[in-house]
This record gives sequence, C-alpha cells and structure tokens, in this order.
Amino acid sequence: MNQEEYIMLRGLELRCRIGVTEAERAKFQRILADVRLWPEGGLKGLGDDLSNTVDYYELSRQIVRMAKTGERRLIETLAEDICRLVLENPRVAKTSVRIRKFILSNTEYVAVQAEMGR
Repeated sequence: MNQEEYIMLRGLELRCRIGVTEAERAKFQRILADVRLWPEGGLKGLGDDLSNTVDYYELSRQIVRMAKTGERRLIETLAEDICRLVLENPRVAKTSVRIRKFILSNTEYVAVQAEMGR
C-alpha cells in the first residue's frame, strides 16, 4: 500500500443529530467530512474497471445514510463510526476521517480526525 495513493472524499456533507445537549441533538446539523481511503492494491493497474477499485459513489451514499441514523453526543464517535463503515469494504486497507462541526460562534469550526486500518 503506497501512502501517497489514496482516494479522497472532501467536504462530504452530512446531516446528523449530534451534540452533548438534548437541545443540540433535537435537530439535524450540517457536518462536513473528509474521508481518505487507501485501496488494498493502490491505484495502478486497475484496467479502467470499477470492480477493481473502491466505488466511492456508493460508499459516500452509505456514509450519508449511516450519519443520519441515531444520535451521537460526540463528533469523535461519528468519526470512528465512519472509519468502521469504510473498513467494511474489503478493498480498503486504511482510512482517515476528519469531521468538521460548525458549533462555536468564535471559531470557523471544530474538527477531529480519526484513522483506522486493518
């Protein structure tokens, strides 16, 4: 696995119920996720065939669906949940997820980053 060869989903918009207080979780919030995927075999020799790589369109849909379900208190938990979902794909060797939440009025955003591999 070449560390320089990865697929990036940048600024994936998620709507989820997340926050420490009940009031925060009462409505869906806009969260942005940057998801990096390191395919098992890298990016070379794919033969221009989708079945030889990660279908990032389908994976993005799965992430959006998963984020909408349930409630979470911490963005750290959401990042971990996304990592685990991504690693369910047998073609992904490693992933990193950066979550941005727009919650504090005196900051651009609050972010966490998680990384997981097989």
